Amino acid sequence: MIGRLLYSNPCKALVIICTTLCIFVASCSNKHSHGHVNNPQTRQITVDTIRYNNNYNHINLPFGCAGLNNLTYPMHWEADPKNYGHLEQPVGKTFDEVYTCFETLNNQPTLDTVLTIYNLQYINIGSAFNNNTYIDTLAQRNIDSLKYMLPNVRNYQCYYYYSESTLKYGKYGNILLLDNKTHNGKVLNIYNEIGGDQNVSYRYFNITNESLIIYEGACYDDGCSLNKKWKILISGDGEINIAEAN
Repeated sequence: MIGRLLYSNPCKALVIICTTLCIFVASCSNKHSHGHVNNPQTRQITVDTIRYNNNYNHINLPFGCAGLNNLTYPMHWEADPKNYGHLEQPVGKTFDEVYTCFETLNNQPTLDTVLTIYNLQYINIGSAFNNNTYIDTLAQRNIDSLKYMLPNVRNYQCYYYYSESTLKYGKYGNILLLDNKTHNGKVLNIYNEIGGDQNVSYRYFNITNESLIIYEGACYDDGCSLNKKWKILISGDGEINIAEAN
């Protein structure tokens, strides 16, 4: 099964694709687009450069995989009938590039930083992962492995955490938005790669100064798909609004 193959060797199976998250300064509402791309673009996605400030892992934006912005959605990559567990080339190369982008981002050293947090609220983004049998709920909500300190967003300090499940096959990246005054935090799962018996599902992101966008998709025996799914908006008073992306 492709899910188990991807679990044992995600690079070769081209498991992962970026989900992209973008933080907006004002809130708005968007409708979700549908359709199928018969001739997916072959534009190359390059691994993003992680931009550091003077403090290690205290970074500037953009953050994530900006190459996701260069694709037309929904995307679908056909499986290679002669090479099980792989995609047809050369268009399938974009899966390798996006995978490398997030592997580089997530495999940075963990920061030794102590934060004062009085209360945590976990905010669901859609329902795609809520009913997934293979979700490790503890890992999905984990904020023990701090990877990056991001620029403040409105009245929030912003931190990125990454962890891998020890019980089930899963990788999880979470954003913590910590209120500067109250020290109450809001946690959003913005990166997710989950392997099942028949498929691998994933959630990727990209954050810029203007936007936060999430992409979701899955790999099955017939290939891999990806769609621009969610837009997250933070208003001036700190309210977090989640809308379907165009």
